[in-house]
Amino acid sequence: MGDLGAWAKSWMIEGAVEKDGLRRKIVLWRAKKMLEKLEGKKTYLVAAIAGILALVEPISTLLGHPVQVPESVYAVLAALGLGTLRAGVGKSNNQN
Repeated sequence: MGDLGAWAKSWMIEGAVEKDGLRRKIVLWRAKKMLEKLEGKKTYLVAAIAGILALVEPISTLLGHPVQVPESVYAVLAALGLGTLRAGVGKSNNQN
């Protein structure tokens, strides 16, 4: 796994820490380690999050404090799930 990509540098890191500082290197190292641990598990993670959110509404209603999860959240999770699934299939095709 190479660099974290432009999104990590511009969105997460840019302006938050010095360009060549030790803190930036630690943040990038931690993010890289986290992404390595998630290798092959991202689709399952998205599915688990969607399942938990699907249970939030009925459980919160039972507890007397109804919470509604917006439909847009499910749309984003569906897109993430399909994206991670497609990436996994692409990687498996490249290995064969």
